Amino acid sequence: MDTLATMIARVRVLCGDENALQCSDTLIEESLRICLAEIDLAGGQSWSLCGLDGATITDLPGYALMMLAPGAAARAVRSDNLSRAEDHPAGTPVAEQGSQIGAALLAQFESGLQAVRRTALAESLQAPYGAWLDE
Repeated sequence: MDTLATMIARVRVLCGDENALQCSDTLIEESLRICLAEIDLAGGQSWSLCGLDGATITDLPGYALMMLAPGAAARAVRSDNLSRAEDHPAGTPVAEQGSQIGAALLAQFESGLQAVRRTALAESLQAPYGAWLDE
């Protein structure tokens, strides 16, 4: 079962920070929280990740769970880049590499959000639009 601990480890691998030298657990947890909220909004319901904010189960569907780590990694990398901007200004190799990694992971996450939205619309019992004409 995926938990907060396994998701933090997965995010660290995607960030290239397996030794926890760049991103704190707190930063990764906040990134996971933000991405989970975005997935919830896209899916039109509330899901949880075991260990995050006191949740005791992980009930994210597989397709949403697979995109959580790349989204959180993108946010963590971008945040880390911003915090180190003074030491590694834009255009330096370190900043560029972080920007490219963050952009690629964010694109993957946003593509996944579109899939969640499409799935939610397909499974919804309500039409995603109002009546065209009042009769």
